[in-house]
Amino acid sequence: MKRIVSLLLAFVMMASLCACGKGGETATEPTAGGSEIKELTNEDLYGHIDQFTPLAGIYKIWNAEGFKNIANHPDADFEILCNIDMEGAVLAPIPEFSGDIMGADFAVSNFTVEGDGENFGFIGVNKGKVSNLILDKVTFKPGANAKAIGSLAGKNEKTILRATVNGEMTVEKAAADAACGGIVGINTGSLTNTKANVALYYNAPEAATVGSM
Repeated sequence: MKRIVSLLLAFVMMASLCACGKGGETATEPTAGGSEIKELTNEDLYGHIDQFTPLAGIYKIWNAEGFKNIANHPDADFEILCNIDMEGAVLAPIPEFSGDIMGADFAVSNFTVEGDGENFGFIGVNKGKVSNLILDKVTFKPGANAKAIGSLAGKNEKTILRATVNGEMTVEKAAADAACGGIVGINTGSLTNTKANVALYYNAPEAATVGSM
C-alpha cells in the first residue's frame, strides 16, 4: 500500500511540473490590458467615400473639407454622415442656398462664420431645405453692412426643420435697420422645431430689431 501511495504522489508531482514547465501558458490567464481596442476615426469609417462627387445625386459629407464644399455647390443636396470637428476653420457665409442639407442630427462644431454682406449667417439667404442640423461651438461675426442677421441664415425663404445652433454672436456694427435673431434674422418661410443657444453681444443702433427667432 505504501508503494502505491508513493507512486501516486510521484505521478501528481510530475504532472504539476509538466504544467508549470511550459512557460506558464496554461496556468496564466490573459490580462485585461493585453489587447488594445482601436477607436475608429471618420477617416477609418468613411474615407472610401468621395465627398466631391455626388452619390445618387447627393454629396456625402464626413469631414471639414466636405462641409466646406457646400459653398461650392449651393444648389445641390448634401447628407452629413457623422459628427465633424471643423478644427477652428473660418468660413464666409454662403450667399444663397437652394439645395437640401440633411444633418441627420449630427453636430458640426468648432468654427467661425465671418463676413460683411447684407444677409449674414451660415447661409445668407436660404431658399432650400435645412433639416436635423446641429451647429455647435460656433462663433458668428457679422460686419457693418449686415441687415438680416441670424446664426443659421440671415433670411429664410423656404424650410428650416429641427435645427439647433449653439455658440455666440458678436455684432460690433450693423446697418441701422438691421434685424437680428437667434436662428434667422428675417423669416418668410417655414421655421419648425428650431433651437438657438446663442449668446448675443449686440451694439445695436436705435432702429435695429433684435429678437429671438
